[in-house]
Amino acid sequence: MPQNDMTDDMTPPKLNTLWLGVWFAFALTYILTMSMQPYALHYVIKAVPIWMLAVLCWQQLDGSAQKIMTVAMIFSSGGDVLLSLPLSYSFPAGLSSFLVAQLLYIFLLSRRRGGFQQGELGRSRLWLLALIGLYYVMMLVVLIPKTGELAVPVTVYMTAICSMGLFAALYKGSQWVLLGALCFMVSDSVIAINKFLVPFDLSGVVIMNTYYLAQLMIAVGIIHTQFNVKQSDQADV
Repeated sequence: MPQNDMTDDMTPPKLNTLWLGVWFAFALTYILTMSMQPYALHYVIKAVPIWMLAVLCWQQLDGSAQKIMTVAMIFSSGGDVLLSLPLSYSFPAGLSSFLVAQLLYIFLLSRRRGGFQQGELGRSRLWLLALIGLYYVMMLVVLIPKTGELAVPVTVYMTAICSMGLFAALYKGSQWVLLGALCFMVSDSVIAINKFLVPFDLSGVVIMNTYYLAQLMIAVGIIHTQFNVKQSDQADV
């Protein structure tokens, strides 16, 4: 019977209660005040939870994962700020910043990917890979014709976010990473649907809830995976 090498323990590493409380406070403050925007420095409040995750990754990780995750969070926060500014180039600039973050995630996740040989991936993961591929094709067919002059950057970013989802599905580590990647895909999908297809009320709330949870779960998952790998290496000594 095929076995899945993914870490089965879904318990995240312990976070300082005060830190977590402050993180959720900033995230909820931004989400609950979205209807009041724009107000002074609202984009700073938006970025604070991601800055906090950047600091967390820098403190809790080491090696290349520390640098990659920290830089990815910094570029993500840059995208947050750019998308909130009333500038003519805000959307493509913000998209570019998030693209860098996605490419960094892809690089990091690809280093611990499972394979298709010897039943490394369970059937559910194979189905998930197929569904992500199907989603990518459907979005290209439905969305891209509506994006006009932004067709190229949107296609590039869509390719990156779906690739990140694929590598998260292949990732040999904490399943929090996969859950975070899927939340990220949901968040970006709602952005695309709201901007190019069918604008709807409360889209911003859905986008930010799934986005903040995505980044938190990815960070926690990477930290958890590195901790488990270190524990395993020590046990083998």
